[in-house]
Amino acid sequence: MATFRTGGNPLERALPVVAAVVASEVVLLVYVYQFLLNFECPVSGGLNTCMMFGDLLTRFMVVFGALVIFLVVQPAEIPTGARRTGFAALHLAGFALLFAPGIATLFVQPAAIVWPTIAVWTVGSLMAGAGAFLWFFSPPAFLDWLRSTGFAPVWVCLTAFFVPDLAEIGQLLWNVEDLARVTFDAVHQVLFRMGNAPFAEPETYRIGLDDFVVSVGSPCSGIEGFVLVTAFIGFNAWLGRGELRFPHYFLLIPLGIAASWVFNVLRISLLVWIGARVSPELAMEGFHSQAGWIAFTILSFGILWLSSTVSWWRITPSGRVASTAPPVAQDWNAARLFPFIAFMMSGVVTSAAFATPAIGYPLKAAAMLVTLLFFRRLYLTRITWAIDPVAVAGGAVVGVMWLFLLPFGVSDDAGLTGALAGLGTVGFTLWAITRIAGTVLLVPLVEELVFRGYILAEMDRGGRNTRIAAVAVSTALFALLHGRWLAAGLAGLAFALVWLRRRSLADAIVAHMVANAIVAGWAVLHRDWGAI
Repeated sequence: MATFRTGGNPLERALPVVAAVVASEVVLLVYVYQFLLNFECPVSGGLNTCMMFGDLLTRFMVVFGALVIFLVVQPAEIPTGARRTGFAALHLAGFALLFAPGIATLFVQPAAIVWPTIAVWTVGSLMAGAGAFLWFFSPPAFLDWLRSTGFAPVWVCLTAFFVPDLAEIGQLLWNVEDLARVTFDAVHQVLFRMGNAPFAEPETYRIGLDDFVVSVGSPCSGIEGFVLVTAFIGFNAWLGRGELRFPHYFLLIPLGIAASWVFNVLRISLLVWIGARVSPELAMEGFHSQAGWIAFTILSFGILWLSSTVSWWRITPSGRVASTAPPVAQDWNAARLFPFIAFMMSGVVTSAAFATPAIGYPLKAAAMLVTLLFFRRLYLTRITWAIDPVAVAGGAVVGVMWLFLLPFGVSDDAGLTGALAGLGTVGFTLWAITRIAGTVLLVPLVEELVFRGYILAEMDRGGRNTRIAAVAVSTALFALLHGRWLAAGLAGLAFALVWLRRRSLADAIVAHMVANAIVAGWAVLHRDWGAI
């Protein structure tokens, strides 16, 4: 066992990677259930499994974020244990298990699997959590560390767990007439300044454009954002109390609340505009469900950036250990994970912003390209680039197999075809070029970095059983990402075998690029963009 001090140690370097892994897993979980599986929640006796676990997922994200911030800023000895691959496998197996109820509803009526769903999700969550914890920490030493801190991390986690309840309590403030009217009037003014003639019914807080009308009730009030922003600023103040200037720092509270209110007014205004002028489905099923958390995330990062860069809010601490952690651009773990996170997050954004998410593919391509360019030096030095005939042949086999297993008559997306027709010749040409380049060049690099370059490589530490488990887990996760489980599973297995032949990430990337090039070529020839 070893102990490390935060502020320039292996654990500090590992924390961003752990946070990135958890973030990517949460995004992948939401993406698969919401956009790939079209999951119908099992409901029985008033018990909605999605609402219950959605609430727990939100609480987990808040707790995890609070704990990461605590570990980074607290100058305390943190015990870590020798990393054992078996616990990483336990974590990934538990994470894979979380997808089982979604797959089961494709074959069984949702109402028949309420309690099995709860049981599987519970077991999967416990396996994933226990595996992640035991992979990093030695339990006896960790308990000793908790005692030495007065169990402060426990209180941090408990407080963070109930933050969403504080937000719910804050919703009661929406009944304050003055606050309700100010927000409602602001939305009305924004829509009017946009050149519209909005319908407004102040007595019932109903507002809209054309035939699209919404009721601005408590869920859209913005009070939740006020409470979350205030709690976030207060929590950050407590953790950074040795580095922040007081009372100067507390000026961020009214600034954060004001910014949150502005974001909320803009969010409601855009919701109404999108519902009236673009698509009611996009407004209610995409933008409405994603915009609030996207805005809060942006605002949180803005608050952290201001509090860490503006000298008026900070003091120069004494006796701090200078950080020896490498810059993010030199972190190989970050280089393998961050492009995939950008890929998944941009997918959520395009799903919220476009009625036909595939139309927003250039945004996803841009997110991948920017992230890859940021780590370009690592890719040039850490990957041995070479063209292997076996990798090329393996990729060709995968490409043909993918087309052979393409469901007959259902690959063409009629909604996508209609949306593309509305882009015009120039717009369609640019979109097609971006889609082909992203499919053939960017996606293989991003996916191979995480599935073979990170998951498979980190799990395969020697031994036949470990290698089999590594291939199985990386292949299963790869299949879940793509929806077409049989074809994607066979493709993931082939890419894993290509990687194992020489343990060369370049071989897996080349095979993936060849396979995607074949599929993209077929899509272009048949004008079937839904196939890629």
